This record gives sequence, C-alpha cells and structure tokens, in this order.
Amino acid sequence: MFHSIGDPDAFLRELHRIVKPGGMLVIDDGHQPREEAKEKILHSGVWEIAEEREAFMRCTPPVETE
Repeated sequence: MFHSIGDPDAFLRELHRIVKPGGMLVIDDGHQPREEAKEKILHSGVWEIAEEREAFMRCTPPVETE
C-alpha cells in the first residue's frame, strides 16, 4: 500500500514517531519502481535504508552524529 500514500513524508514521519527505540521499518515496493520507493524513504529524512532485498527494504532511523 506504500505506493498509494498521498503524503509519503507525513506517513514515514508518523511511522518513525511510533516505532520503538532500536526498531525498524520494512517496506515492500508494492506497485512502484524500487528507485521511486527509495527516493520517498530517503526524502523523509527520518529513515535510512539499512538493507535491500529483492522483496523488501529494511529501514532504520539515521544514526545521529555529534
């Protein structure tokens, strides 16, 4: 259903808000090209892609640097 979200930034920020510390998000591209899904994830600014598999991407919050 990720492909049908009208405001992917808001959706991804909300998922980031509710995930437990140390948690992760697993996204299936759905009916969109992988590059489009990756762009949406990275554009949100609250997730980075930690692992890519053929069927999904595993995302984690970016590591904060001081």
